[in-house]
Amino acid sequence: MSEKNINITDIGEILVSDGPHKSLPLRPKYRRVAEWAYKPAFSISEVCEATESALVQDANMEVRGVIRQLIDIVDGGDLFSRQPDELQRQLQELRDDPTVHPLAANAIECTQMAVQQGLQGRDAVQDGIVTALSERLHANARTTEEHYLVERGPGASRTIRNRMGEVSARMNENGSFARIARSLFGDSTVAITRTPAARNGLDDGVSL
Repeated sequence: MSEKNINITDIGEILVSDGPHKSLPLRPKYRRVAEWAYKPAFSISEVCEATESALVQDANMEVRGVIRQLIDIVDGGDLFSRQPDELQRQLQELRDDPTVHPLAANAIECTQMAVQQGLQGRDAVQDGIVTALSERLHANARTTEEHYLVERGPGASRTIRNRMGEVSARMNENGSFARIARSLFGDSTVAITRTPAARNGLDDGVSL
């Protein structure tokens, strides 16, 4: 548990905790998600904003670099490249490229599954990205839950699990994952949260 003592003249000593999110082994935006998810003063809508911002960053860092190749393969400009076996071969070749980031690799695998299920073109790519983003969220939520279990115990871990479960359900309902995928296609009509409203605590007017 990360804690520090702050001495304040005249009013004695108080104990201030940095919070488990400070040592969470994930990108900084997920530390904010963890902090907001753990504190009941932050609403589920606010945690969703923070989570969407974190996933948008992941998508831009890890998926944007292959999106053109991915669309070109799945759209296929000629009959030969649209053959299922050839389509899967090209997707697998892109998946096996060692320069492809983990989230992009998962998006390609999920696109392969979407094609196998009958989706075509950008619908298949969008479905693949949506699934990969959802899986990234669940994986990071599990990492956060386990971290809070070690740092704060079962009660804190349960809080994270329950709140992140609500966040995942809300983001599915409001189409957050699909909006992020469409933003990667260059669709400027979709609204995504790149940065949640700045709130650092009760003093900043957290919604109650």
